[in-house]
Amino acid sequence: MVRNYETALTRIGGTVRASDPQRWVNGKVVVDGREVWAQAEKGNGTIWLRIIEKTPMQQHIVADAT
Repeated sequence: MVRNYETALTRIGGTVRASDPQRWVNGKVVVDGREVWAQAEKGNGTIWLRIIEKTPMQQHIVADAT
């Protein structure tokens, strides 16, 4: 399972950042100028996928001098 996800990630131009060959892999890829991180982990008879797109943090705090 881990090797399949490593291969899929590198085929689309991504890089593997860390892995445990028996359990999980994580890496990143740039898609249309956006940085995307992905992790695939096996456990409890299930494959868990975590996908995170890096975006700038939105500012919600506004200072008011009055």
